[in-house]
Amino acid sequence: MTNDLYSFIENIGKSGETNTPEMKTFDPDEYRQKKEQERRETFDLLDAATVEAVSSNEDFSQYIRLQARLNYTVSNTLLVFKQKPDAVQLKEFDDWKADGVSIKKNSKAIRILEPTSARTREGEAFTGFNVKKVLDISQTNALPVNQKREIPDKRTIMYAVSSIVNVELGVTDQLPDNRDAMYGREQRTIYLRRGLNDLEVVKGVITEAIRANIVCEQPEIQEDILDFQTMCGAYLVEKDHGMAEKDVHIDVPDAVKKKKPKEIRKILNKPVELRNQIREAERQILQRAAEKPSPIREER
Repeated sequence: MTNDLYSFIENIGKSGETNTPEMKTFDPDEYRQKKEQERRETFDLLDAATVEAVSSNEDFSQYIRLQARLNYTVSNTLLVFKQKPDAVQLKEFDDWKADGVSIKKNSKAIRILEPTSARTREGEAFTGFNVKKVLDISQTNALPVNQKREIPDKRTIMYAVSSIVNVELGVTDQLPDNRDAMYGREQRTIYLRRGLNDLEVVKGVITEAIRANIVCEQPEIQEDILDFQTMCGAYLVEKDHGMAEKDVHIDVPDAVKKKKPKEIRKILNKPVELRNQIREAERQILQRAAEKPSPIREER
């Protein structure tokens, strides 16, 4: 041991006689206040993002395309829309590092909300939210990966879509305004115009099944909000199956723009909820088909 180290040991604990750096004391109250402020700022950001997303048809098109790309809740998609609307694939810093990926210098993390179980002082359970920070693949040195879903056949899609509402299907020679499909509320029937090709039939059933589901749950819903939710849901489902047009044009009605942020998010949540229900129905159909035993050939 060198003389320098002996001197260092002898001087430990003697005030003012060492050059050891001052350690910052951890303050739990200060930490909680910091986290609470971060949550408040993120919720404020969410409200601002909600208003901005429906402020114009152009902004909404950007939001709904992002919603189609990400498997996120409406709230988190809106937060990403506000911070990085061109995001494609998001992960936490540690997850990127675990994949051997480097983060680009000066990359700014994207704040989203992660639900967590909590209890009040009285012991009642509730869902709280913590701020979670993620980074997009464009902020790393990783190469884009093709994440396309395996698209089921059209019959599987039809079965899955039909599962979200209990209605009949019918064929007719003519529909008002030369429409391909129309939901008849009184008859609880989705009518399809005769002469459609397979793609037109599937898209017609998707749109009108979503409309029927919303109407059955909210019989008194305003027509403009009904049309808006229907178009959003149809776009998300069609996008999942490679059927959507490249450019999406959905008009945001004034009735939506005038609502409070929380009410807007509730309206936006319904199409996402139906998309997820259809995805789950498809998964179950495909799983049952895979588990079905193959017929055994009889040997002759």
